[in-house]
Amino acid sequence: MLDRYFERHPQQRGGRLERRAYTNLHILRARSHFGAGEIRPSLRQLALATRRNPPAVAAAVARLGAERLAGLTARARTRVRRAPTRRV
Repeated sequence: MLDRYFERHPQQRGGRLERRAYTNLHILRARSHFGAGEIRPSLRQLALATRRNPPAVAAAVARLGAERLAGLTARARTRVRRAPTRRV
């Protein structure tokens, strides 16, 4: 879809819009692969995105890490609350 857009609008090729569009596409794909446990394809998509916009990828990886950490922390809290109490 992006390729067709930039074919119809050649004046937009090589500009900021194209870089952002492809960067976001690769980051979205990386997140999808990561969520499915597919680490290698996720890293490949991050590498492709990094070629176009390294700061955006760094921010996306930081957000993903923060989301992952928040999820793990929430699960740990739930487990602690559900832990059976010992009666003496």
